Amino acid sequence: MKKKARCILSVFMAVLMVFSCTLATAFAGEVPPEDEDGEMAAIVLAEAFEDQIVLEADEDYAYAIQITQDQDTIWHWAEKSQYDGDKGTVVFDGLKAGTEYIFARCLKSEELSETIEIDEKETAVFRTKDVEDDTSAADTQTETSETESKETEQTETKESETKESETKETESKETEESETKAPDNGEIVTKERESKESDRTKIQKSKDQVPVNALTTKPETKTPESVQPQSVESETKTPESIQPQSVEPETKTPEGVQPESAESETKTPESVQPQSVEPETKTPESVQPESAKSETKQPEYENETKSEPETETQIPETQPLETESPETKNPETEAPKPIEAKAPGAPVLVSVTDTQISAGLAEGTDGSFCYEFSINGKDYQDSPTFSSLSPDTDYIVTARVKAGTYGDQVYDSGKPSQGLSVHTLKSAAPAPAAPQLSERTENSLTVVAVSGQEYALWTDGKAGAWQTGGQFAGLNTNTTYAVVTRMAYDPAIAMESQVSAPLNVKTFIAFEGSAIGGVTADATYEAGTSFTITASGTGMANGSPSVGDSRWRPQGWQWGSGSQGTWSEAPFEKSFTVIEAGKYTINVTFGLETYTDKGWEAVGAQNMLTTSFNVIAKEFTMKATAAKGGTVTPSGTMKITQGKDYTFTMTADKNYKISKVYIDGKEAAVQGNQYTFTKVNGDHSIYVVFERTDGIDTPKTGDDTPVWALWTVIGISLLAIIVVAAIRVKKSLKK
Repeated sequence: MKKKARCILSVFMAVLMVFSCTLATAFAGEVPPEDEDGEMAAIVLAEAFEDQIVLEADEDYAYAIQITQDQDTIWHWAEKSQYDGDKGTVVFDGLKAGTEYIFARCLKSEELSETIEIDEKETAVFRTKDVEDDTSAADTQTETSETESKETEQTETKESETKESETKETESKETEESETKAPDNGEIVTKERESKESDRTKIQKSKDQVPVNALTTKPETKTPESVQPQSVESETKTPESIQPQSVEPETKTPEGVQPESAESETKTPESVQPQSVEPETKTPESVQPESAKSETKQPEYENETKSEPETETQIPETQPLETESPETKNPETEAPKPIEAKAPGAPVLVSVTDTQISAGLAEGTDGSFCYEFSINGKDYQDSPTFSSLSPDTDYIVTARVKAGTYGDQVYDSGKPSQGLSVHTLKSAAPAPAAPQLSERTENSLTVVAVSGQEYALWTDGKAGAWQTGGQFAGLNTNTTYAVVTRMAYDPAIAMESQVSAPLNVKTFIAFEGSAIGGVTADATYEAGTSFTITASGTGMANGSPSVGDSRWRPQGWQWGSGSQGTWSEAPFEKSFTVIEAGKYTINVTFGLETYTDKGWEAVGAQNMLTTSFNVIAKEFTMKATAAKGGTVTPSGTMKITQGKDYTFTMTADKNYKISKVYIDGKEAAVQGNQYTFTKVNGDHSIYVVFERTDGIDTPKTGDDTPVWALWTVIGISLLAIIVVAAIRVKKSLKK
């Protein structure tokens, strides 16, 4: 009963171990690789080829490879065409076989650049595969197919054996007995696979240790039909006489059974198909293999292409591995003898400076080879660019085919090409002193020109067009410019000269905008009008000047052809009254000033503004009359014009003379027989009185009233008095 319980327990443990191994294998394939600190690696290698690296790509990240360009190490970010969205990968091709490359990734939301700083955790180093010949590739492919076939057969065998072990109780007893024994000369220890990376390392070691014929030969092994597998997961202990011969544990055959050939089929009872690399070793009849699924089953990494072996078999040091004998070597796998490639055409010059030469391959060069370059015929390099050279020196650049395998043929370093003669440029001339200002205007600048130097305007950190002259015209007014200079050079033989420090200078402010206020140009005013003119120059409103600022300051005025004056300070004003009619002109002079560390100073330039206007006169009334005895000419009431002169002539009749002259109602002294009104500015009148020269007439009263009229008035008055008196007397008599 105890034996039966032990058998059932053994079967249960075997099933449990198979299930555990299956789960471990499945989950192990999904675990991403870890870095040296045990953390999950940011960048995962999907696959590596001789000229290509394929990475697993996260859709939120951009991926780059580190390259060297012009002696600088930069990041080259993958283009859109390199990403495969369906597979979730990014491909970097055009790489060299057997070479390590540094890769990095960065969130797409960040600004990507060639010099971006990336955390070490976001980088990884991967190596391309070494170049393999066609024979090795074919062998690898064959071994891969055979390994896949073995795995399929072993899987079927495991399922069959599991069912068989559950129904055979007697075989479990043998399993228990076999577990109590151990060989004296060796021990096969099987470990569960820990990670993909460790298995790959073990496979590579196995490949290096096991001979070629041990990996590719599949000998026949026949076992007697009486041999029955006993347990799914039991350990098989070999007798002392059995020695492990290779990486794969051997299944021993009974005496008398010999392998038929290296490629014959292997016959095993009930789907059990043990394999062995060493067919020469025979198993005694007393030794029975316990199970095809035992712990000594064939290691799955017998073929180097198997990626996930489940067990590791340690070979005792007492039994060295057999090496392939010369008789079994395949002559097709021997490396071909290297040959020397033909010399390519002479390189062509791409660019040259004082310390660097960049060359390229001649047109028509065979593109199926890789080439290397030299400037001394000895030291060759992959890059056609040579740096840290001496200025003004001759060099000869040659090219040759780089040693390596191209197609099926191995090549030694080829013959060097004909040389390309290159002379490095002279070093850049040192920067001269900054230019000196000669003259400036509103729209031009002039610096002192020195022979052998060139001049340019410096804008936004770079020079404009270079010229030998020092004048720059067509500039903007009131604008600061930087003028630089350098030594003239020939670009065919020398580097560009260094640039001097800039001369910062500002053009003058424009005169346009200066004005004369208070009077309207070409307007018409009446005589007698008074007004005040004001002068304003551009830049005069600058209350916080800086060195280099400029302004136009009013200096003086001129009225017509006679009146003029100057201003020494603000306000710049002048008042006028126009009396006479006519056309008037006002001139105002402005002087240019610039601000220095000493204040405003006159530059010497002047400018003038002119404005003109018209003045018309008013009209007034003139009345000219004369008493008896003469006339005044012109006479009567007439219109006179403001500002003009008017002359009147007085003429006495015969026996009369001019007695008095009244001007505007007031007696005025008159010399001769004329009176003149000058620059009239209102209404006027003239009255002339004459007197007789023979004395007959009563002297005049001073006016023109006749004497008879006076006597008439007196007579009438006397008559009135008499009449009144008579009436009074008559009344008194009646009383």
